[in-house]
Amino acid sequence: MIDGAVNEKDCNSKQRGFLLLESAAAIFLISILMVTFSEIFFECTLSILRSKEKAYAFNMAQAYAETLVNIDEGELFEKYYNCEFEEDEFNVRICIDVLTEREYGNHKSKGTLGITVLVSKNGAPLAEIKTFRKAGWKNEE
Repeated sequence: MIDGAVNEKDCNSKQRGFLLLESAAAIFLISILMVTFSEIFFECTLSILRSKEKAYAFNMAQAYAETLVNIDEGELFEKYYNCEFEEDEFNVRICIDVLTEREYGNHKSKGTLGITVLVSKNGAPLAEIKTFRKAGWKNEE
């Protein structure tokens, strides 16, 4: 009987050891899954924030482009000609290019302005809008 009791104690201690090992493995797997899910959640959250940021930057660029197309040409060149400024946490850069259109065979030309609005944050571009506007001058020779 003493041998049976010893074997029973060995068996119980082996079972307890095996249960502890299984529990440790289960806790380890759960922690890996939690880390993985938290990383996925973090990436999804960052992606959503980036898309909201890009949408905000695009709306800002669009508003500036509409304003620049509709304001007086003198004010356009005086205030906004190739300028860069900060609004909220974004950098807004405006480039105005003077383009001309010539008629083939004639010396007539008319002006067109190419307007580019670039919105960036921390040096990374988020939105860029290019538009055109007729200039108020015509050359006829």
